[in-house]
Amino acid sequence: MNLIRRGEYHAFAGGDARFLYLVPSAAVIRIDDVTQAILDALETGDRSPGDLTASLGDRWTPEDVRSSIDELLGLRAVHPVVAPNTYRGEARGADSTPFYLQSVDAHLVRLAEQGRQVAGFICEPVYGNAGGISLPPGYLQQVYQKVRN
Repeated sequence: MNLIRRGEYHAFAGGDARFLYLVPSAAVIRIDDVTQAILDALETGDRSPGDLTASLGDRWTPEDVRSSIDELLGLRAVHPVVAPNTYRGEARGADSTPFYLQSVDAHLVRLAEQGRQVAGFICEPVYGNAGGISLPPGYLQQVYQKVRN
């Protein structure tokens, strides 16, 4: 599920206009009332686009809400994949590589459909904060091939 995450976006005012600072891409855009309402709704936590559309549907049309959500998601410069944690992750063990590669594939397909290119893939090769957990066997090699092709 593609969540809009609290903390990715920070609103601020400048003169009589409102702007949005996107983390970590450092992009700044001017925002409207619908986008501000989406940001306000995110104060309660991460939300799915469908949930945001439903919760704001009493004030704006679903098309306006969805358009603002699409704009926010489209501005992301960093697209996190499912973290390949073989010990505590969604899939565990040495045979979990295909599961974690599905997340990479999904992001690559979505970016290709948008006509966007991948500049790189950043990954911690060993999860030091989790006690020194290695990535699934062959994960980085296969991601490298997918990103380069």
